[in-house]
Amino acid sequence: MINRKIKNLIGTSSLVEEISQLRKLTLENYWANVFRSSTNGCSWVQNESFNVGRWAANYSLLYILFRALNEAKPLNTLELGLGETTKVFQAYKKGHNQNAFCATVEHDKSWIDLKKQNGILPEYINIIISEVIEQKIFNSKSLVYKDLVENLKELNKKFNLILIDGPFGSSNYSRYNIIDLVNENFLDDDFIIIIDDFQRKGEKDTFEELKRVLIKNNNDCYFGFYGGDKEQVVVCSEKYKFLTTA
Repeated sequence: MINRKIKNLIGTSSLVEEISQLRKLTLENYWANVFRSSTNGCSWVQNESFNVGRWAANYSLLYILFRALNEAKPLNTLELGLGETTKVFQAYKKGHNQNAFCATVEHDKSWIDLKKQNGILPEYINIIISEVIEQKIFNSKSLVYKDLVENLKELNKKFNLILIDGPFGSSNYSRYNIIDLVNENFLDDDFIIIIDDFQRKGEKDTFEELKRVLIKNNNDCYFGFYGGDKEQVVVCSEKYKFLTTA
């Protein structure tokens, strides 16, 4: 209602867009402070450096991922899309849960090589190279990882935490691989799913389908929403529902 009144007063949406952007920046600063205070004194992540923002992880994502790893201590983790959050998974295995198995799916070999040069080590992160293809989903074209189910079956794991931040987003039903993973029983009974870039329609489409599939498969699920410069949704089992209000 306030936004509509402002538009009527000035005859343009530019001021509304500026206010919206200012709100995002304010929230991002808030989550930056929350992340720093939460990790203060936490040896396994405190000394890590992160390139935050733009295409990389923002502070609300780093915060909720840190809380999930630090407090839930998942045994098997899966990350779709290699990036700054991969540093968090590596630090988690090195310094907080050496028994953890951490896998990351990525399509870009040059990006993988660059990240390896900058410290991502195979003894901590199991990198799975998977080609990205265009697939038709509900009459819409969406980018997905090819043969992901077949590649993951070789690991013989059920995952307690899945972070969805790849491949590149699509206009509708973005990053739809998570639906296949749930249907193919890759999800542990106690689970956490984090979907990044939830401010976009494509990720919202996939979230709605994910809810439907989880309920159909008789999975108890709880939801929590986070956001600063970018937004995230957390989907989890009852055991981890504290993350929906963390």
